[in-house]
Amino acid sequence: SLRRWDWHGCPCCPPMQLKLFSALNSFIYSYNKEQKCVNVNMFIGSRYENDFFAISQSERRLTVDSKGEKLTVRIRIPEYAKDFALTRNGVPMEYTVQNGYAVMEDVWSAEEPVKVSYENMLRRIYANPKVQEDNGKVAVMYGPYVMCAEGIDNDGDVDITIAENPELTVSGENVYGKAASGKEFCLIPYYKWCNRGE
Repeated sequence: SLRRWDWHGCPCCPPMQLKLFSALNSFIYSYNKEQKCVNVNMFIGSRYENDFFAISQSERRLTVDSKGEKLTVRIRIPEYAKDFALTRNGVPMEYTVQNGYAVMEDVWSAEEPVKVSYENMLRRIYANPKVQEDNGKVAVMYGPYVMCAEGIDNDGDVDITIAENPELTVSGENVYGKAASGKEFCLIPYYKWCNRGE
């Protein structure tokens, strides 16, 4: 039976994770000193400070201190976000959208955190039709997660043909729908695959 291995013959992932984690701070934020602009690229609890500003985030709450100067803050809008909104003190904030970022200029105060809110979107993703091997195939995503079928949830059958309009629904992190045969199926986030026994 299929299960996750205890040890892989080519253990390249653990050292790559260490490299990723040590560089993570440069992925979360980026800063253009000449334009006085900070980009929030990822929603990860963190803190960064330099001579010009301090920024921190926790649970989609962003605190910015521009140290009395005008600062442009650009917050990435995830492509899977539905009903994206920014509020400060409970009041909706106005912003423009540029290249997938919500852009605002202000003198920012640490006493007025910005709340980022959105719902995860349920999407079906199709390959480019020029990739013939993937024609007629679809990937289902819920928010940032690629979904997959696992036998434990589907009576051992993971060879599923999804109906053209499958009426997908979400419960917790799982996605449910009907196959073309009329049988109901369950999809789970791929990171959970093969983590529940054999």
